[in-house]
Amino acid sequence: MTKLLVLADDFTGALDTGVQFAKAGIATSVLFSGGCGKLADYPAEALVVDLESRHDEPETAYKKVYEIAEKARAEGVKYFYKKTDSALRGNIGAELSALLKAVGAPVLEFVPAFPKNGRTTKDGIQYVSGVETAKSVFGADPFNPVRHSYIPDIIAEQSNVKVTLGETLSEPFIRVHDAATEEDLQKAADKIGKGAAMSGCAGFAEYLPKLLGLDRGGTERKKIAGRAKILLVSGSVNAITLEQLAEAAKEHKIFALSESDASIAECYTQKGCAIISSADGANEIDFSAHSAAEIEALRRETAEIISAKTERLFNMFCPELLAIFGGDTLIQTVRKLGCKSITPVCEISSGTVLCKAKNAKREFLLVSKSGGFGGKNIIKEIMEFEY
Repeated sequence: MTKLLVLADDFTGALDTGVQFAKAGIATSVLFSGGCGKLADYPAEALVVDLESRHDEPETAYKKVYEIAEKARAEGVKYFYKKTDSALRGNIGAELSALLKAVGAPVLEFVPAFPKNGRTTKDGIQYVSGVETAKSVFGADPFNPVRHSYIPDIIAEQSNVKVTLGETLSEPFIRVHDAATEEDLQKAADKIGKGAAMSGCAGFAEYLPKLLGLDRGGTERKKIAGRAKILLVSGSVNAITLEQLAEAAKEHKIFALSESDASIAECYTQKGCAIISSADGANEIDFSAHSAAEIEALRRETAEIISAKTERLFNMFCPELLAIFGGDTLIQTVRKLGCKSITPVCEISSGTVLCKAKNAKREFLLVSKSGGFGGKNIIKEIMEFEY
């Protein structure tokens, strides 16, 4: 029976959170349809659902979270975790307030820090590598710019629920916890205890198995012999990913989307890997010149183009491992490939998740990474990881 329901707003977030339970030996299912039937249909203690709500209007995001959380509560689920973006993009206020109301808890505990990836919280302000979020690369995100760094202000954009920095109120409220280190996250877990409604990113999710008494101990991962043949596709224009691609370009050719399948195939045949990026400086889009509706249309169109090329190359090469950077590209691609199930296995590094994926034709390895995660050598780490 499902004991913990995790609601994510994008697919990379669903996987980097789901893997925290899988690596603790907890039966974990990750759904990417945006909904589910009866929870009894899923023999998993931890059920992670990607609602694909990051780019929704606040009212739509609220409804998605509320409806599934209310249904799960009626079916007997005890614990709920609203997975949020570590840079606080998306519908933070709408989704947290929806979970609080649906669960009927007196407080929703919010621990947004992810120290392993440079996301810290101090005095209610979110930082990315020491820079206030609104002043970081995420403040200039073309699709979901973060306009505030003070978390109560971010929530207040979409919600009237009271927010405190540690205090307790008599009415339902959201309590934000500071954290700058792993020790701080452990202290937050100790203070919170087994709360019904919690939220944060994958950083705090790592502490939930023990906190909720679900830890089953890690399971040994079976490795395949030899080096995997890899197709890596980046659909992210995040500055962090661009730095990673620039570093990889010192050893590998990085193909643009416009380059022919034949050229990419020749490289793949010779090297056993191919890297493709949607970022093309020569055709860089000035998002400031477009309306919100036009930007949303561009986001959807770009994800469609990238995923279509990825599907074509995947079927041509039949790689042992498909690595995808960026949530929009990931969700579109797994849908095109007709994936029936995706199971997180382990982390290659924090926020970079190795999964087993299966469609009607075969099973393969899938690596997922959010555009804003990973060090500059992450592509080399993926290439050299012992699968």
